[in-house]
This record gives sequence, C-alpha cells and structure tokens, in this order.
Amino acid sequence: MIKLLFFAGSCRVQSLNKTLAKFAEKSIDHDLVETTFINLAAYDIPLYNGDNEEAYGVPNDASTLKRIFDAHDGLFIASPEYNGSYSAVLKNTIDWLFRRPEDNLIPFKNKVVALASASPFAAGGLRGLVPLRMLMNNMDCHTVPSQFCLGHADKAFDDDGQLTDEHQLAMLNQTLDQWVETTIALNAQ
Repeated sequence: MIKLLFFAGSCRVQSLNKTLAKFAEKSIDHDLVETTFINLAAYDIPLYNGDNEEAYGVPNDASTLKRIFDAHDGLFIASPEYNGSYSAVLKNTIDWLFRRPEDNLIPFKNKVVALASASPFAAGGLRGLVPLRMLMNNMDCHTVPSQFCLGHADKAFDDDGQLTDEHQLAMLNQTLDQWVETTIALNAQ
C-alpha cells in the first residue's frame, strides 16, 4: 500500500488549485493506494526567519506537517503561478519542513511528485511549474515527467468541483496514472 498526499500551494477558500487537488484526490481509484488531502490554510506557520527558529524553535503546525509529509510516499502539488513562479505559501511551507534534519524525518527525500496548476489564464500556470520542478528535484524528489496545467480553470469545474472537459480529464488522468505507477514501482524495491 502506498500513501499519496494531495495539497495546493494556496490558502484561498475558493482556490482553483485547491479545487484541482481535491478533484485529483477523488480521481484516484486503485487498490494499492491510500490518499490524503490537506489544506495548508489549516496550519499556522509564520514566515520563515532563522532568528525566530533559533529563539522559539519550529512551530507546532510545521512539525505536524513535517510528520504528515514524511508518512506519505508521493506528493501531488497543485500550485498557482505567481509572477512566473510558485506561491510564497508553498515556498514557506517547504522551507519550514526542510528544517531540523536531526529529527530523523525526511519529508521530501525520495518522494514521488506530480505537479499540476490551474489558472483562469490560457497557459494554466505552466510557467510556475518550471521553477517548482527544479526545486523538488533539488530536494531529492522524483518528479514525474508528466504534469497537468488547467487553463481557463475558472470555467473548468462544475458546481460540485468536477472537471467537465473530457480532454482535460484525460490529460489529468495521464499525469495521475504515471505518478501512481512510478510511486508503486519505486516503493516496491
């Protein structure tokens, strides 16, 4: 059994990327897979500051998230594109989770990562996934080649959060299938 974690790099209540991550999680139907969705907005993590870390330690919610990430074999990250990159909340979360390696939790090493983005613009957040892919690879993750960018995402979901376009659905499923198969294969070794 493999464990897959789904989340969005956005704290907005009506986030298109959060909708995409929730839909992707519900799309997984595999006997060897257990899924979890988390909302980063539910975790109180301040902006990373080394002086504050030294004075007060790692915040409890950052430690909780680190345990959650460590317990999963794969990460599905739906990241909004902010000025051609990924979001500050995603970077801040990653920075906190990477702290204190002496706790023996390794939240990113050898994780299999699938990247996705959703945007009301035509490119679907594609530009933000390039630096995010580089970051995840630098953190010793296995980022699958396939990725999913959902353009015009503000019109792509119905009122129940279901992706309605068959072509887009097929593209998402291609990414999810590659991610699940890769995660199963790497964890069977």
